[in-house]
Amino acid sequence: EVSASSLGTFYKKLAASLHSTLDRWLRQLEGADLDTRAKASHQRVVEYHDSMELHLEKTAQHWELQESDAENIFVRLSNLLHDVYMSQYVVLFDEYDKPLKAIRGQPWEKAAAEMYTSLVNKIFKDNNDLKCGLLVGVYKLPLVDIGSGANCVHFLPLTVHGYHSGLNDDRGQPAVLHNSLVDMFAHDGTEVRLLVEAARGRYRRISYYSTEVIMTTLTKWYDGYAFGGTGGKFNPYAVAMFLRELEHGNVNFATQDYWQDTEN
Repeated sequence: EVSASSLGTFYKKLAASLHSTLDRWLRQLEGADLDTRAKASHQRVVEYHDSMELHLEKTAQHWELQESDAENIFVRLSNLLHDVYMSQYVVLFDEYDKPLKAIRGQPWEKAAAEMYTSLVNKIFKDNNDLKCGLLVGVYKLPLVDIGSGANCVHFLPLTVHGYHSGLNDDRGQPAVLHNSLVDMFAHDGTEVRLLVEAARGRYRRISYYSTEVIMTTLTKWYDGYAFGGTGGKFNPYAVAMFLRELEHGNVNFATQDYWQDTEN
C-alpha cells in the first residue's frame, strides 16, 4: 500500500516495502549452505538490514527518510542475490504504476514521481544483475534512452489484435502490428464453456443445470470486460467463484459481485 499524506511518508512506504522483501530473502537464506563469499555477503546485508530497520523506526517519528534509501535497499538485495546464486535474475513487477496513481493530485506529486521513476530505473536499467523483467501496468515510465541499459524494452499493448505502429509498410500504408496481449487476459466464451462442461462432469450439484442455463447466467453477470475494443470477456475470478458456490447451492445464490468485493 503506497498511499501517503506527505512526500516523506511516500518515501518511507517505498523503503519499508523493499525492506520487507529484503527481510523475507534473509529469512529464506538462514541456515542455507552458502560458500564463503555468499556467507560474507549475507552477513553484510544482515547488518545493513538491522541498521535500516532502526532507521525506519526513527523516521516514523521524525520523517527524515532520504529519497535514496529505497534504491539503496534494492542494491543490497540485488548484490545478495548475485553473490548467493552467481547468476542473473528475473524481475516480475505487477501493477508497477500503482504508486503513480496513488500520488496523483498531491502537491508533491512531481517529486514523488521522479523518485519512484529513479527507483524503477535502478531496477530495470542500471542493473547488470538483471537478465530480463516484466512490468504490468497502465502508465508508461520513461525507461528507454540512448546509452541506457534498457534499449531492448518491448511494449506489449493490451489493445485490439491489430494496432497502428505509427510507421508505414513497404506500400506506404500504415503498418499494423499483431503482438497484442488482448487474448491473454480474461476468458472468452469458448473457454468458459469448457470450464462449465468440465465442472458439470465432475460435480453432481452443478450437473443438475444444463450447460446452456449456466452459460446464460454467466454471460448475464460476468462477461462485461472489454479490452482494447474487444468485448465479451469473462472475469476469471468471478467465473471460478460462481462455479464453486454453485457446487454448494443454487444458481441464484451463486450469482454475486465477487470481483467488486475484492476491492481490486
